[in-house]
Amino acid sequence: VELVCRVCLVLLQTHHNQLTTTPAARSILTELKYILYGRVKDCKDTIGFNLAAMDHIKELLTMRSDAPFRDAKAKLMEIRQEQSKRSDRSDGGEKRKKKKPKPSVQS
Repeated sequence: VELVCRVCLVLLQTHHNQLTTTPAARSILTELKYILYGRVKDCKDTIGFNLAAMDHIKELLTMRSDAPFRDAKAKLMEIRQEQSKRSDRSDGGEKRKKKKPKPSVQS
């Protein structure tokens, strides 16, 4: 329907002068207007219905328990704590050697 409407619009824009001056074309254009309006309205209604259904499904899913997501978050926090403990151990366990000061030569 969208493609048909676009094609009709291009044709109407291209041949506007010829179509408006021809009396026989006016009745055809009026009929085309009603046909296209009805089809576009049907498509809009279908899309609106589908969007409403998707919103309803989204609400149903959010009403369910989000336990899997909480479990995943807890697991992630646990992994991060373990990694931070490991990095703390590796930083504290290694002692760096201090450089010996060079003896200064005084004359």
